[in-house]
Amino acid sequence: MKSVTKQHCKAYEKEIQELRAENEALQSAQQRIRQIVCASNLDKNETLAKCDGRQPKSAEVRSAISHACLHHTAQYPAVSGYQSGSVGYSQNESPPPIGSSFQSSSGTPLSPAKFTGLNPVRDLNLSLWSRLPLNFAQELYISESLYSCFDRLDLVQASPDEPSPVELLYGSSQKLLADRIHKATRFWPICDPERLSSGLLTYNMIKWLTRPSQEPFGRLLEFQRPINDQLQRPHPRCIDFVMWPVLRANLVKAFHKYDLKMVFAAFICSLRIRWPWGKSFLQPDMTNSWQVHKEFYDTFTRIEGWGLSDESQT
Repeated sequence: MKSVTKQHCKAYEKEIQELRAENEALQSAQQRIRQIVCASNLDKNETLAKCDGRQPKSAEVRSAISHACLHHTAQYPAVSGYQSGSVGYSQNESPPPIGSSFQSSSGTPLSPAKFTGLNPVRDLNLSLWSRLPLNFAQELYISESLYSCFDRLDLVQASPDEPSPVELLYGSSQKLLADRIHKATRFWPICDPERLSSGLLTYNMIKWLTRPSQEPFGRLLEFQRPINDQLQRPHPRCIDFVMWPVLRANLVKAFHKYDLKMVFAAFICSLRIRWPWGKSFLQPDMTNSWQVHKEFYDTFTRIEGWGLSDESQT
């Protein structure tokens, strides 16, 4: 009996040590994110997502999150742009415009034009839609579910231009791209608003990457389109899915300095959509099918609708 108890104690002690090591690793990754954010000069409003009513997590919760990140985030962030009008939403309501929570620290509204100092793509006798990011041949930092989409171009292109929100959240037996995105994001330690909006944005990015043409490129938000650094420097594909152009630029130049697996695990844990806690983000249309709420759509399709939680700075 004593021998069994001793074995249990040793197993428990080993598990505690592993959790502590993972927590230290996540804190190290968070420090790297802070360095990247500081080097990128992100607006303070973009690095603090407090307007959704969610409280900063306790040390115990952060420790649990670190365990979830390290064990389940072989899946990396999938955040890219989406053009207004590409996702169906109910027209039953006409919500007021997004308010002052989307103002920068200087009091001026944030917009894609803010990033014009990042050497945006210039048309060098090539159509903008035909200029793809310069990625490595082998991708070690993107989820297997998403990466497999690039091997099944026929099924990706057979997927509809407008994905079903329900299929992105819960999977599909018929729509390959929606199902692969669901599988890539289902273990992310984030809430459904972030999961759905990330999935919707990723959907259009992969559509364009797998069939470069004017139509899918037109669905990407301006701030999500490649900057010169992405077109001129070889880099892991996962960087192309980062929301902020300033972060993409910095990561493309310095990704070799970081453990990208750890950095993106912490990034996912910290990613937030500026949406009130508990507020509905889906609603039925006239055919009783679930569609994205218009106000939610207007939030996640704007760069200022996203932020990083306090965990990325503490």
